[in-house]
Amino acid sequence: MRRCLALIPLSACQLVFSLDQETPDAPLDAPTKPNVVFVTSIPFAADIGLAGADQACRDRAKSAGLDGDFVAWLSDSTTSAFDRLVGSRGWVRTDGVPVADSLDELLGRGPRVPIAVTENSESLALLTPARVRTGTTLAGPTTSNCSDWSTTNTMAFGLSGEFVSGGNEFTESIEANCSESQRLL
Repeated sequence: MRRCLALIPLSACQLVFSLDQETPDAPLDAPTKPNVVFVTSIPFAADIGLAGADQACRDRAKSAGLDGDFVAWLSDSTTSAFDRLVGSRGWVRTDGVPVADSLDELLGRGPRVPIAVTENSESLALLTPARVRTGTTLAGPTTSNCSDWSTTNTMAFGLSGEFVSGGNEFTESIEANCSESQRLL
């Protein structure tokens, strides 16, 4: 099963396979195909909610011909982006470039390469600003989440990452105003 991980710059989406889709010759913990991660080609308002962000990732993936169950890399006050990917491993961008083998690697060193590629394999490497909403630090969810992704109030803020960055900046770079639309991971 694939999931879109939105490391939300309004976020990036990742395809996540469960471990029950193994091949007989593969190691027990190896999925048959890698998970796919991308930055949405279009931005979304901050009041999208987790379910709305997941649906946005699924819709973008479907429009690009990607199969699977995608989830956004996004945390709110009750749900961690980490928990949304438990049991999955091995992510590549839509252009096939490896991003991380495990969640531990992703959180420990950040992505191997910037995730600056859309669901259509278009590079966003030169795009500025290159923000995605995440509400997620390397330690987990933060309260900086646009009221659980329910408001576009100009007086509210949500933690964003930079999809052109490595290290922890892919998930925690700046607190952006909730009135600003951003892409998803």
